[in-house]
Amino acid sequence: MNSFSSLFHYLKKWHMILKQLISGFVNYHVQIRLENIALRSQLMIEMEKRNMSKSPKKQQNIVFKQLWIILLKILPSWKDHLFIVQSETVIGWHRHAFKTHWKRKSKRMGRPSISQDTISLIEKLHKENLTLSPEKLHEQLKL
Repeated sequence: MNSFSSLFHYLKKWHMILKQLISGFVNYHVQIRLENIALRSQLMIEMEKRNMSKSPKKQQNIVFKQLWIILLKILPSWKDHLFIVQSETVIGWHRHAFKTHWKRKSKRMGRPSISQDTISLIEKLHKENLTLSPEKLHEQLKL
């Protein structure tokens, strides 16, 4: 039984070592591919500029900005692969996207509020004429 236990621990250690080796290998290849994407995106922008050299200077398109915001988060050495714009520009894009996201997310939802004066007027009119519903009175007051 003791030999089985020691064999199990030995295989378990080898499994951990192999797992770390494989994950490191995969992570290295993922990082290389992300660096490749980063460099290709900038190369495509430069090629586009050369094809349209007579047109006025264009701003970076939204896809380029979003790509670099993603690379900022997942690629540790993203600044080393940035040649077209400065790193502060990419950080500014990220801050702008963050502000826009939270502004959109925190927008007030639902029905717009009705002032207290309008509510009291509707209640008064409804008491005077019970055939008209408060909703109908509110619609008529809007017009």
